[in-house]
Amino acid sequence: MEVFNTSYMEAIFKTARKRAGLTQEQVAEQVDITPRFLMGLEKGEKRPSLEVLLRLAHLLNIPGDALIHPQLSFVDKEDQELLRLFMELTARDKKVILAAVHEMLGYSHTEK
Repeated sequence: MEVFNTSYMEAIFKTARKRAGLTQEQVAEQVDITPRFLMGLEKGEKRPSLEVLLRLAHLLNIPGDALIHPQLSFVDKEDQELLRLFMELTARDKKVILAAVHEMLGYSHTEK
């Protein structure tokens, strides 16, 4: 079975488990892995198969984006909406928005 690189996800697993109010034992049982394996995942010492990764994501409500873009793993709903809307803009409109944001934040032209 192919192994998915999750070295960047140890904090995501642990944070999501705690947010769900579940123990390592409860998660391990529901995902059909050992608590020791889950502990290794949360420490970055183990890597799950893609199947286990997907079961964990489903159980712990980890957004699919977090599996591919960990920097977006726990952004709030408003940030998600802004990102979604921004991605729908034309290239020209994105440049206009970016310039406006730079202006709001006080960036000079040399800092861009």
